[in-house]
Amino acid sequence: MFTPFWFPLVHLSHEASDKRAAKQLSDGIKFLRVLSFSTMGLDARVFELSNKYKTHRAWAISMHTFSDLSRVSPLVFLYLLRECYAYGTCKATRKFRSLQQQIHQVLYNAPQPGPAVFVARCLYILPIFESYCEGFSHLILSALCRFLKRGTTPEEDLFEAKILAVQLFLGIVGGSILHDERILIKILEVFDVGLVNIEKVMCNSDVKNGNIEKVMCNSDVKNSSSLDASKAFIEQYIFVLLESQSYMTAVTLLEHFSIRESGESFLLIMMESKQYRAAEKWATFMGRPILCVLVQEYIDRNLLKHAYEIIKKNNLRKEFPEVYHKGKESSLKKLAEKGCWGVAEARTNSDRQLLEYLVGIFLYEQLLTFFHFFVYLEYAFYILMLSPWRFADQVFGVNEILLFLNSLLNLDLV
Repeated sequence: MFTPFWFPLVHLSHEASDKRAAKQLSDGIKFLRVLSFSTMGLDARVFELSNKYKTHRAWAISMHTFSDLSRVSPLVFLYLLRECYAYGTCKATRKFRSLQQQIHQVLYNAPQPGPAVFVARCLYILPIFESYCEGFSHLILSALCRFLKRGTTPEEDLFEAKILAVQLFLGIVGGSILHDERILIKILEVFDVGLVNIEKVMCNSDVKNGNIEKVMCNSDVKNSSSLDASKAFIEQYIFVLLESQSYMTAVTLLEHFSIRESGESFLLIMMESKQYRAAEKWATFMGRPILCVLVQEYIDRNLLKHAYEIIKKNNLRKEFPEVYHKGKESSLKKLAEKGCWGVAEARTNSDRQLLEYLVGIFLYEQLLTFFHFFVYLEYAFYILMLSPWRFADQVFGVNEILLFLNSLLNLDLV
């Protein structure tokens, strides 16, 4: 016998058990999948549910949406994603991870016209969700990244998505689309946008006259052509980032587009601003000569720990032997202070100079121990010589004196 699709939903308002209600709701979802999602295929009166089951209603609609994306627009998808996040009772981190897993799975459920294009269109819409924009952008981009690594996406979908990603990038740079700088970098990385892709989109006059007008007005960009124009555009935007002291974003863009100009001068600017992480990232990208400049800058600023870490990571021991040995000695001393003598000896790698330093530390520690012992011993005998067992205007017996010596010397005298 056929059961109307509205029956399970209406029946939720009765005093049914949670298990029975969930089963009926599941039966209703199976029928809902054949309905057009533009109007949900349901009369609004069907959803006159008690407050107790409002969560079940959102879950039912969302599950229907996520199970089949063929007729779901990006706007509806994001709206229901927000409802799922809002209704959840877990902590934000746990909800984020759970939703990331769900989105990765639903990208296999026929989003139109393709998974990559669908996500790109979602990114266009997300700024209207305000406080949810940054978090949801990371969410869907990370899910798409996992999907592209494991799934098979048609070339047409990737090609169109890359064009949309370039337009999105240009819109963010021009200020017509509001996204965080970190989202901008993530878009370039996930969609694998290069200078060639930007060049193709910039050739479109509509784009030139629209989103990127703020940057295109620069004379270097106007007078350039083809690939040089896109490169000049990126460099001009990087200059804007430097003015706002967004050094890490600027370095990431230079690295992504493989732009290696003004290496040492750019490094010195970051060092003067104490942007050490960005400076290290830039020097690593530029190679050994700039890394040597970075180490020398650290030495000049007496930041020997930073210099030692760069030397160790990039195998610059031969270029800076003294700094390397000082840093190595410092690390061995910390291990010795913790009593990890075996680990410290292994870290020397049979280096004679480091082994001698480690032996010196050991002898110093032993001498210091004996020195403290004799100081305590002399102090104890001084107390014993007091007559008649007086100390600090108090009179002690023999047992009290022995207890005092025992606490000082850790001897079993009592």
